[in-house]
Amino acid sequence: MIILKDDSLEVNGSNFVIKIIDLHWIDGKEDDGKDLCLHGNVFVRIGDEIIDNGIDNDDWTVSAGALMMLRSIETNHIAFKEENHMLPCCGHFMYIDEKTNKIVVLGCPTGIDWTVIHKGNNVKLITETGKETIIPNNEYEEIIFSYTDKLKEFYNNSMPKIFSDDYDRKSYVEFWKEWNQIRNKQ
Repeated sequence: MIILKDDSLEVNGSNFVIKIIDLHWIDGKEDDGKDLCLHGNVFVRIGDEIIDNGIDNDDWTVSAGALMMLRSIETNHIAFKEENHMLPCCGHFMYIDEKTNKIVVLGCPTGIDWTVIHKGNNVKLITETGKETIIPNNEYEEIIFSYTDKLKEFYNNSMPKIFSDDYDRKSYVEFWKEWNQIRNKQ
């Protein structure tokens, strides 16, 4: 299954926009029970800066990045200092960090990232080029939830996952447990 461009992920007049261009499994497959990570292309604009036009770059591991975005609803995310990008190139391995008990998705150092800093009722977004944009917390949350809900819907409409071992199964379950905990708090 491939989902094409979705304009519903934009709050009218927002200074932060995420639009799904397409979603797929590894190598562009329509469905793949062995691929635990969802891939795709997205358009992202922060302020007047287009972070990704959704066309010129290779696809991203959008599921791993979506977990970072969900986390950024509750906590600050400092670009390139966290374990993963907001739009990571890949996610080769998942594990549970024994210190934090949170899932970590390891990939390569390639990706697109931006900083998210909470200030009162607002969120400051800082791009890689240093441009800053401030939007209300509730608007940021609405955009992130709308985006991540579309990704989860894609998973829900795909074939069941096939795990190579119990560790992969446990990590995958923990990934979705954290995702759902953040999503359901609101």
